[in-house]
Amino acid sequence: MKKLLKKILRPLFFISSYIVDGLVRLRLFLNKKKYAEMESVVRSIFKPYSRLDSSNVKSRHCPICAAKECGILSDLYYVEIVRCANCGFDYVNKEYDNLLVQQIFDEIRGRHNKDGKEYWKYDSLADFEEKLDSKIENTRNWFKGLKKQYGLDFDSSGRFLDVGAADGICCFAATREGFEKAVGLEFDSSRISIAKKYAEHHGIQNVEFYAQKIEDFKSDRNVDFIRMGDVLEHLAQPGVVLESCKKILSQDGLLYIEVPNMESHSVRTHGLLHRFYQPVHINYFTPKSLRQIVTQAGFKIRHFDSSGFTLGTELFNPLILTAWSKYGLVHEMPLSNLEKKTAALMGKLGFVEGLINRLVFRNNMDGRKLICIAEKRPDRAGNRN
Repeated sequence: MKKLLKKILRPLFFISSYIVDGLVRLRLFLNKKKYAEMESVVRSIFKPYSRLDSSNVKSRHCPICAAKECGILSDLYYVEIVRCANCGFDYVNKEYDNLLVQQIFDEIRGRHNKDGKEYWKYDSLADFEEKLDSKIENTRNWFKGLKKQYGLDFDSSGRFLDVGAADGICCFAATREGFEKAVGLEFDSSRISIAKKYAEHHGIQNVEFYAQKIEDFKSDRNVDFIRMGDVLEHLAQPGVVLESCKKILSQDGLLYIEVPNMESHSVRTHGLLHRFYQPVHINYFTPKSLRQIVTQAGFKIRHFDSSGFTLGTELFNPLILTAWSKYGLVHEMPLSNLEKKTAALMGKLGFVEGLINRLVFRNNMDGRKLICIAEKRPDRAGNRN
């Protein structure tokens, strides 16, 4: 029955979505003034990034093929997004300070956001504890989903490492799921401070947090599962980070990677106005480039997939800028009331969203996020070193 539904729904979905895309493109073509107005609004919102001084900043070569030659795609967000002349990978060509870029983005979001704070920010330890159980349960379901969806047989009694731990929820969930020990790494110490306080307050010994890069991380034994959720797109040297992961991963360990998909259905349609193009992202991965950088680092890919479809931001929004509502910026955009109401209505139909994710986007490359699960590549003798 499920296979039959897929056969029926998948073509219907894509036919309808491409009709919508065609209407969007026609509308923008016929109304270039409105498109220019949207670009102008985006540029004004991100004007604080004009403070970034590129004169003394190190230039980046292509993180995929190391080529120097590139062509400028856009400076809409006050940083130069370029395309590698050799392999076609898109990236930001300057190595700005990560903390400064993030601080400016937080400043922008704080100025325009009307509906609260980032998911990793809490008012107090009590606020963190109040939300902890429900967040942990969601993450435990994520672990169970991995095993069920991909048939993974990873040992959840080993050691877990979360690179880009943010509020540390994944680490607490990992130990409740059975991992012997969980470690969270986060370059921004302010993000994990509340998690460290919670662990210290309750005397939790098997969860540790460090404000450092994985390249500097030392462990007394190898790690059995490494998670990198929404991390690689932020890193100046993603290949070096992956190689560091390989060094500390156990022989039968698994690496989980999740990044924005720059060939997703919505990005292909709306290009540089899509919310994935923002200065805190400096690498723009496609299925091809993600596979390439993972295998170059010495990994063998076990599963490669895309996931994630959000009603109101991917298909039913005639102007994709409503996607910026995630950052509280939607009220700044020149959208009609009908467009706003449509996006708000679709955003409430979570069950439809879940159905589309399972039946349409699973096992193809059109979803919002790319998912890569890898293990160490065996040598000629069959050993994973």
